Amino acid sequence: ETQLNFVGSRVLMWLQRARWQAVAAALVLSSVERIGLCLYTECDRPAETWDYVRYLDQEISAVSPLPREGRDVLYELYHAYAADPLQRAKSAEHCASGTAAIMLHSLAYLDRDKGEAVAREVYLEAAEIVQTFPAGDWVVNLSWHAAAPMLLELEPPAEPDSCSFPDRPRFFVYETGEYAKPLLSCASGMEGSEVLLHRFLLRSACRTREPEEADYFYVPFYSFCYQNLHIAPGSETVELDRHNVALVKSLAHFDVYRSRQHIFHFAHEFWDFPSWDQHVARSVIFAVEAWFCLR
Repeated sequence: ETQLNFVGSRVLMWLQRARWQAVAAALVLSSVERIGLCLYTECDRPAETWDYVRYLDQEISAVSPLPREGRDVLYELYHAYAADPLQRAKSAEHCASGTAAIMLHSLAYLDRDKGEAVAREVYLEAAEIVQTFPAGDWVVNLSWHAAAPMLLELEPPAEPDSCSFPDRPRFFVYETGEYAKPLLSCASGMEGSEVLLHRFLLRSACRTREPEEADYFYVPFYSFCYQNLHIAPGSETVELDRHNVALVKSLAHFDVYRSRQHIFHFAHEFWDFPSWDQHVARSVIFAVEAWFCLR
């Protein structure tokens, strides 16, 4: 009961914060009416908690990306019901679809807190639960999480001969450490283009690990995500510019001759790198929804 009250209060707080008072009131009424009943026979321990998970997974996620408050609730439930293999197995016996939904919606936080290896393991287990247990009337839609297998390198790599033609360019991808982490929580919105292009090139058959063979050098920096995780509000532009300058100066193959072969990707025009034209003006610039004049 205590757990139910806690989870219920968090969900209602989220709904009210989103100004969905009418939806929140309907959800409370629906939960009160269902006390002692089990409308979803697969998910009966506790039925009210799984009803909340179902609501977030099936109704909210069906029409829009799940807001942060909803993901926060599901991540707390992950720690309560699915934090280790034994917990996951026990929870799946009571509610397979709900357990898989909790795991899938927690992937971005797991990648952030535990790393890609843990997120990869949890995705594989969630997919196995979806495919193994009967879904009943709650079908977890794996297509809503379709980016995860590609980003977590669970899909087969490109065919080696797809870049065998002599006119295909070769790409060297820099390792930029914390500037290109975490993975899943950064792969959304137009900022997610930074992640998707980076991961595409990492798995491309046209990638080379030998700088001497490279036609282009790609420099990954998830600037918006880095800003949210590491930079205090109010100093974003100054700090991001400082980090971008430091990153450019650290590039081993960026010199007067090869600067034109370097590719930089900006998801927000150039406000996160105001001094770009002093450092990378001769380079290849990818900018999302940007308009600018070269000087």
